[in-house]
Amino acid sequence: MRKLLLFLLSLAAGCLMSVFVFMSGFYKHFFSLGAVLIGIYVFKSYETKGPKIAFILLTLVFSFLLPPTYVLFAYANGWYVPPQFLEGVQ
Repeated sequence: MRKLLLFLLSLAAGCLMSVFVFMSGFYKHFFSLGAVLIGIYVFKSYETKGPKIAFILLTLVFSFLLPPTYVLFAYANGWYVPPQFLEGVQ
């Protein structure tokens, strides 16, 4: 159960960091703050190094994989994609 919770918290933090990349203006910092608060919760809840390292690695993986996945999916379906993410796409 704790591994599933760690996975879901990493997914949530990765999603928040992905939204941080897509947003502009002052509001994007609230998403970053949310990811930091999730990280603080994880670091207080788990005592050993293993889950902490797993949280950091999974969050990084999700934060790097989710934006390109969204851009490809949105571009294929005709949804709005910020222009800076379409450089090099014809």
